[in-house]
Amino acid sequence: MQSRLDTVFWAYFDEYLKKDSSFSLRKLTTDNKQKINEVYEIAYFAIFQYKLWKNEPILTINPEDYNQFADYLTVNYENLFQQKNNSNIKLSKFNTKDEKDIQLIKEITTKLILVHINKTSWIEKNENYINNYYWLFSSLTSLSLRFQYDLNFKKENNINYHSVVYPFLTTCVMIDIFDTKNMINKIKKIFSKENLAFAFKSGRSLSQEEKKWILPQLINIKNDEDWNLFLINFSRDKWELHDVNKRFKLIHDLSRLTTIFLKEEIHNISFIGDGDEVYEKLENYLKLFLPISKEERSLIFKKEENVNWQALFPINYKDYNFKWTLFHISKFKDYKKLKYKEDKLAEFIWRVRYIFDYIDFIMKNKSKNEIISTEMINFKYVGLVETLKMFEFNKNKYKVLIKPLTFSEINLDYKYFEKAVQKSQRFEELADRALQITIMLRTITLLICIDYKAPKAFNYSISEIIIYYLLSFGPYKKNMNLFQSKDIEQLESKVVKLLIQYKKLKNKNLVLDTLGVINKLQNFS
Repeated sequence: MQSRLDTVFWAYFDEYLKKDSSFSLRKLTTDNKQKINEVYEIAYFAIFQYKLWKNEPILTINPEDYNQFADYLTVNYENLFQQKNNSNIKLSKFNTKDEKDIQLIKEITTKLILVHINKTSWIEKNENYINNYYWLFSSLTSLSLRFQYDLNFKKENNINYHSVVYPFLTTCVMIDIFDTKNMINKIKKIFSKENLAFAFKSGRSLSQEEKKWILPQLINIKNDEDWNLFLINFSRDKWELHDVNKRFKLIHDLSRLTTIFLKEEIHNISFIGDGDEVYEKLENYLKLFLPISKEERSLIFKKEENVNWQALFPINYKDYNFKWTLFHISKFKDYKKLKYKEDKLAEFIWRVRYIFDYIDFIMKNKSKNEIISTEMINFKYVGLVETLKMFEFNKNKYKVLIKPLTFSEINLDYKYFEKAVQKSQRFEELADRALQITIMLRTITLLICIDYKAPKAFNYSISEIIIYYLLSFGPYKKNMNLFQSKDIEQLESKVVKLLIQYKKLKNKNLVLDTLGVINKLQNFS
């Protein structure tokens, strides 16, 4: 978990706290910022687990519930921290056996975090982003990973079990419900007889109860005529005719087969039942994700004008809230010199989240659900395997050749930004995978390789992409602009010089994921 200390969140920290002089960490030392960052990240994740525990959809976080949530958070903090960090290597800033630390976590949560989340983190149904493919896909993927496990149940044999909504959400991500043109072909590839037979025979054996429950689906898929009749419902023409409830039922039926892929971390695959519990927990999100057009989505929300529809952003936008970013950069003349468009800035953020959430979904499913990760890699084969050589197919599964970058590694705090724009004439800098110049180039490379439409969207211009990258991720201070147009020019010049050296390099594979793909983009432009 990176300590982002110079983001737009910190630039307007006082706006969130107002004048609460009782807040213990009001003095913003580096240590205090790091503590707030950690609790915010864990608390945001905990909201989804808390609602599973309460058996409620995420419709509200009422102030009268703040203390109960804070109690839940502190009781489960260690488990949530380990799950969020996906390892035991990173150390928390808090000792949950120390009463003072427990009280501090509660104070940060109730006085700052939940107040801020309630002000900034609810999806607005009239905003354009709810119809943006990249925002929708990254939001759906993030939601699935928030609900990947239900941490409210004790581990058995050190295994966390999947939540009841995870098979449904995973199915939606795999088949990409926002790309109705290609959805049926993806279903055919993922749920092939070969994949299902391999998954059925691998790993733990299903109980007699589980076999009885899944048998109708297996009989259906074995009969080509019945299977094709079911599949035709997912064709673009048919899908458009279904209402949201029918689409839910079809995906739920498909998710029964998904449980076979996920069975290693499911106690009993019949736990998803007939879908009623899944629907109840996801109803507010289904009205967002299952409509196929802006018009249909608007119509659904119009019918519910008297209903207080709400849904929490699955993604924590705390450090790159584009509305606050636009507000900030509009205040300074030097930012106005930059050639950017407000809608493209938001679009850039959605696209960057899309590529990282896509990779995250692959990696989170890789060890236990190889078929899922394999098919997701296959859908981006040209970019991830042929071009970037991140994965290599070996013995019926993909081997990781290049450790994927994660979104949390983007950290343009001012001290790192200064290092990034410093003049450099040599490749040694790119050998340090932790440097922000390297992370920026790797991010741009991933963007090009996973999102094939990105180069055209940004005019095949590395300069334009760098501008949006810096505007999206900072660094920011409230009453000053920490970077100017000359800094961007210097960074662009640095990249151009590195590309000139790249052309003279004999072993170009050494910098394939930093300069190789970007060099092709520059040549194209």
